[in-house]
Amino acid sequence: MENKDEIIIINAYINNSEKEELLDKCIVQLLKLGKDIMIVSHTPIDKKIISKIHYYIYDHDNSFLPPHLADCLWFSDDYIYYQTNRYGFAKHSYSVWRSIQNAVSFAKVIGKKFFYHLHYDSYIDDKDLDVFDYVRKMVERNNKKGYAHKYPVYIRDGGESSFNGLYCAFFAFDVDFFLDKISPLVYSPEEYHSRNFFEDLGVEVATIQCYLYNMFKNCLNKIYISESDNEELKIFPNSKFNTVFVDDSRHIVDIVKDKNSGDIYFIMYNDYLCVRNYRIVFSRNGKVFHTEDKELDEKGYYYIHLYGEPFDIEVYFKNEKEWNLIYKDKSINFDVNEECNYVEIGNRI
Repeated sequence: MENKDEIIIINAYINNSEKEELLDKCIVQLLKLGKDIMIVSHTPIDKKIISKIHYYIYDHDNSFLPPHLADCLWFSDDYIYYQTNRYGFAKHSYSVWRSIQNAVSFAKVIGKKFFYHLHYDSYIDDKDLDVFDYVRKMVERNNKKGYAHKYPVYIRDGGESSFNGLYCAFFAFDVDFFLDKISPLVYSPEEYHSRNFFEDLGVEVATIQCYLYNMFKNCLNKIYISESDNEELKIFPNSKFNTVFVDDSRHIVDIVKDKNSGDIYFIMYNDYLCVRNYRIVFSRNGKVFHTEDKELDEKGYYYIHLYGEPFDIEVYFKNEKEWNLIYKDKSINFDVNEECNYVEIGNRI
């Protein structure tokens, strides 16, 4: 299992203790492989964790795409239209790509020939640890230069638009091949605020998944591609990927302003492909004055008009048997200058 010409790259963003625990669990499993491990991050990593691995890259610049280049229509129908960049795919794609680029470039400097990339919130089960060696052998046996999972990236545009993407939670490549095919994203501050780097490179949608696909679309015959209509990695049947994304980010909860009336609304949207149960708790001065349980269908939404004296809002999501807090805010905590987050409510026909 040990091979000194390869390295495992863990892409991490650790800003709380829960994520730090996930990273630690990820590392503990990967150390069993006997391979060198590198963490690349835009956040500082605890020294106790760094001491367990071989390399650590910290990039202080965690720039996101500017809002006007990364806004995203999450959903709409005949009555409601909700646009936001707060939860969109695109805004963090630039910072994620910087980390990937930094890590693979450094891997070449230290003499690595092959790398595996995965996210910090991945848990590789003991039964799946041999998949890493299997992937490289499969790539080389078929005269390929890498492995990636292709799936449709759906864009929230009120329709069914989708674009080809490569799954970022796990991919593996020959270092030289990867660096030869990618286009470095290095821009001045002036360019950063006026240009969409991904569009410059011919990518239709500013997501890291679509960018990766675009970089390799002319040489897919050199990549061992698994393909499905979702993000499921069947080569890791017992493992978990993107656990933070699945359990947190797809709960779309926001406080937004109506573009036409200026009224403030609390809005919630279920971006899962199944029914989800939520509990909304309203309180003032520490006293609960209303609790509402909502069962949202796939792509279902719920909203209320916020007015009167300020109050607190808490949203809980029922995961198996427990209610987990996923959102907490005040009814008046809204940035009226955030132009890319707004809603239009009313008859839109």
